[in-house]
Amino acid sequence: GCEDVTFREVWITSEDVDPVTNKMIELEKLYPLRGQNILSMQYFYNVPNSLRRLYREIIDCYNNESYTLCAAGLRAIIEGICAEKGILDGPVSVTQKDGSTQIKRNKDLQGKIEGLNEKGLLTKQHSEILHEHRYLGNEALHDLDLPSAEELKLAIQIIEHTLENIYELKDKAEELRYKKKLRKK
Repeated sequence: GCEDVTFREVWITSEDVDPVTNKMIELEKLYPLRGQNILSMQYFYNVPNSLRRLYREIIDCYNNESYTLCAAGLRAIIEGICAEKGILDGPVSVTQKDGSTQIKRNKDLQGKIEGLNEKGLLTKQHSEILHEHRYLGNEALHDLDLPSAEELKLAIQIIEHTLENIYELKDKAEELRYKKKLRKK
């Protein structure tokens, strides 16, 4: 946009030649990155620094089309939230050989997500949504299954909502109460 500072880098090499016109091709890159598929970072004031840094790296990976690393970061940020909140495990339903189910405490990410629900930090529906995140990260890391930009964009929005819900919402509610109180005076 107008009035925005931009750094423009242009590369021209003898190896990059258009086979039809026989002219050298200019490779251009603008900083900061621009375009309709570029995500902007949301600002979180109460999210711990280590999680904010990881969130920034996730956005950078997405914007630079490093989709496997982005998916890994999305999985890592859930692990980071659990660690920061002291969630070490959680209740997981396990089907037995006889067809019955039993609840066991798991220390893997599935258990930790359930632990977030158990501690009241997430609703049941929200924890079920985060399991989709877990699957996305697992597939990207273990199966080298490249997620699409659209999948990652949705997953990032879910993480932003999660950070908002766990770390920011309480302060916003307090600010709302304060502003209502001021208005009524």
